[in-house]
Amino acid sequence: AGEHVATIADESESAVDIWDVAQVLTHEASWEPSGGDALNDVLDIAWIDDGRLLTVSRKSIMAWDVHPVRAIYQLQLDRLSAGVLSPGGKQLAISASDSIVVIEAATGNLLQRVDLPAARNHRGLAFDPSGRLLAALGVSQLDLINVETGEAFDSFYVPSAGETVAWADQEHVLVDGRHLFHVPTQMPVWTYIHNAQQIAHAAGWNWYLFGGRQNQS
Repeated sequence: AGEHVATIADESESAVDIWDVAQVLTHEASWEPSGGDALNDVLDIAWIDDGRLLTVSRKSIMAWDVHPVRAIYQLQLDRLSAGVLSPGGKQLAISASDSIVVIEAATGNLLQRVDLPAARNHRGLAFDPSGRLLAALGVSQLDLINVETGEAFDSFYVPSAGETVAWADQEHVLVDGRHLFHVPTQMPVWTYIHNAQQIAHAAGWNWYLFGGRQNQS
């Protein structure tokens, strides 16, 4: 509903705060998901819905009720894991070296498991806008997975060892914020040359953070 904001405290990556922004800014809750373990310091947060939140650390993904605060489930990660929420926040996909699992984000219940050839080492995952297809980025290949059937139905070469993948629309994916591919033909469409400091993918948009002064041509 857009009435709450979650933040990670500046002075400590282990504390999460919840704020009510519906009318007057009000602090509602604060807790430390890490439990004092530095490897569980929160690196990222994402809303499942207005009452449930995911926290991501180097070791795990945890789901929380925030009214009041209580843990729902915890998923252990290895160093190769990547994860992503579906556009509606209903599904969570997580990769390992030999498989991708899709779970119900609110409960942690398993929905699909997709077994893959060994050592795929997916670095990035992205749901398409419909939430039915998943793009999984490896070292030099992009795997396409039908989430509804659990079938890995296609794969093609991408000339990039990028870390991120995002759908630009139903037929195009953007690798590492630079290389745009047309999925049906598996052809590169465009390469964007830039020196952005950070790239993020949110709300169907690709966001680029540049420094204060940029040369333009």
